[in-house]
Amino acid sequence: MASLAELRQCCEELKIDCSEMTREDMENEIRTAFDKKYGRLKSYISIDKFSKTLLQFIIEEYDWVLKNKDGEVVALTDYKKGE
Repeated sequence: MASLAELRQCCEELKIDCSEMTREDMENEIRTAFDKKYGRLKSYISIDKFSKTLLQFIIEEYDWVLKNKDGEVVALTDYKKGE
């Protein structure tokens, strides 16, 4: 489970105003925003555009899976932003 600070960071990254939201509302809004922006894309998305916190939340809470161009599952421990 993500901490409140991590949820706020995720909301900020997805440009969600969370100032008046409860923890549950933030979790739902993050999922909705992420699904709306990236859930139906057929093309590849670079994970470098996301923070490790956001990726960890999406993977742990909503069972998303990261795959490389070859279709192999990539572990979050392999994530290195900026490299």
